[in-house]
Amino acid sequence: MVAVTAPWLLLLGEFDWTAGVSQTTAIALAVAVVIIFGGFLVVFTLLATWKGFSGVVERMLAFLPGKLGVVGLRFFASFVSALAILNSPRKHLALVALSAPIWFCEFLVYLLVSYSFDLGSHFESAGVYLLAVALLTATSNLATGIPSAIGGIGPFEVVAQQTLVALGVGVGVAVDYALVVHLVALWLPVNVVGLAILWKQNLNLRQLTSAPDTEPGDQSASDPSEGSPAANSSPAGGG
Repeated sequence: MVAVTAPWLLLLGEFDWTAGVSQTTAIALAVAVVIIFGGFLVVFTLLATWKGFSGVVERMLAFLPGKLGVVGLRFFASFVSALAILNSPRKHLALVALSAPIWFCEFLVYLLVSYSFDLGSHFESAGVYLLAVALLTATSNLATGIPSAIGGIGPFEVVAQQTLVALGVGVGVAVDYALVVHLVALWLPVNVVGLAILWKQNLNLRQLTSAPDTEPGDQSASDPSEGSPAANSSPAGGG
């Protein structure tokens, strides 16, 4: 979504820092954004589909010293396995099709909250306004991938606020909007519903986070009769 909305907003000169930038420079920046995101897509596809390419990266990581190399290889293996869906174009398209309604619903949440803050008045047309909200949806969600407090609190607000400021929205309005859309519209409802489900099922957080005492395949612990003298003796030898 960033690769689609950011170039258009650059070309339209909606970012404050592009006020003194020529049209040629804006086009060059827009093309650069597309190339960068396209490059990432190509690299991810090669990692998922071409073992030779991932092997080169693994050999490079092997040169890292000590535990750093071990951790790097472990993280890389996990990352590549997560890209396995790219091996199947059909599954990839199905994933995109199934996730599109979710993204659209979240976009509507951002849009409704922005309407209450009258953010549309900061943009020259409805089309630009929708592009700005779409960019905001993408950048703030990407920020939640940064390790931080629970629920992405912190990076979400900073990135959302900075995105709005870059688009010409005042700092105060941007901060208020970021807090409301994250904590009130996104974070609070999900957590309230989650707590209600825990209460209904008579569960607590300790039960959810504690590890089970036995492994699922450990039959000796799950069957109390196994290993007892009564179970090991036959009826004929009981006299």
